[in-house]
Amino acid sequence: MCYRLFFSLATIGLICAAWASHFYAADEPAPKTISAESSELFEKQIQPLLVKTCGKCHGMEPKNNDLDLVSFGTLKAILAKPKVLADVAERLTAGDMPPKDAPQPSEAERKKLLDWIKAALDSEAAARAGDPGPVTLRRLSNAEYDNAIRDLTGVDMRPTRAREFPVDRGH
Repeated sequence: MCYRLFFSLATIGLICAAWASHFYAADEPAPKTISAESSELFEKQIQPLLVKTCGKCHGMEPKNNDLDLVSFGTLKAILAKPKVLADVAERLTAGDMPPKDAPQPSEAERKKLLDWIKAALDSEAAARAGDPGPVTLRRLSNAEYDNAIRDLTGVDMRPTRAREFPVDRGH
């Protein structure tokens, strides 16, 4: 009798926890506003510099390239791909892009592009600070469930031994 009561309470608690985490995980972060000044800087200076520096190889032509940097026509479009920005900065800093046989940007242009990318990535990181993103629920193993029930109730009843729980598979 006591086992069934604890099992029922634990099941209700887990259902409530799953529902609450699903409810909160479904909330979308508020859209980030992009200032007109930042957008204008990108469109008038940074995007043309990207096209000039990288567009010959990483534009719409040739078709066999793995990255199209010319297609990012707006600040919002490029900020949506922070990994691309980080990769561009890494390649520019290392000096492997543009290739040695391609026209090179001046040091001032390289610095301007790297400074802008760093500022953009820092801004995106600050905007997303504290938001871990969607949290994926996972099933507790039988041992974890037994330990959780023991910790919550103070009784080591091991409810998974009743064979009503699915068998754990290898993790």
